Amino acid sequence: MCEKAKEAVESQHWRWMPGMLAEGGHRILATRNDGTPVSLSGAVTSAVPNLQDPATAGCLLALVQKAWSSYAQVTHHPVGNRSHSEYDRWVCTVRIRHEDPDAGWIWRHFSGSSKVGALVDALKGVPENWGSHDNYSC
Repeated sequence: MCEKAKEAVESQHWRWMPGMLAEGGHRILATRNDGTPVSLSGAVTSAVPNLQDPATAGCLLALVQKAWSSYAQVTHHPVGNRSHSEYDRWVCTVRIRHEDPDAGWIWRHFSGSSKVGALVDALKGVPENWGSHDNYSC
């Protein structure tokens, strides 16, 4: 999971949010103007998020929604009766408006072996220069 946490931080859409948990047990209270996370013990440098923390996973979902300027959801898709991990997938689905208003919605799917893995892939999958993110609230 640590590798996925590093991938998340490397995304252009990553930012620390109050309530997130960094590895080492630092609960993020705020961020400085430069984006450095701050906990009760001060600035947290070289921070990596703890993606197992429910609050951090919820903030990651909010980041995905903000980056895509759209609704997103994560669902579990076990395939058949198989117990093998290769058939046990999580999918983050992002709903985006089609360029033609009469065409409805386009759905983008990002699959992973864990809930946060699918979310990190969705965060990384946002195309460069994707729309305005300022008008969407999670």
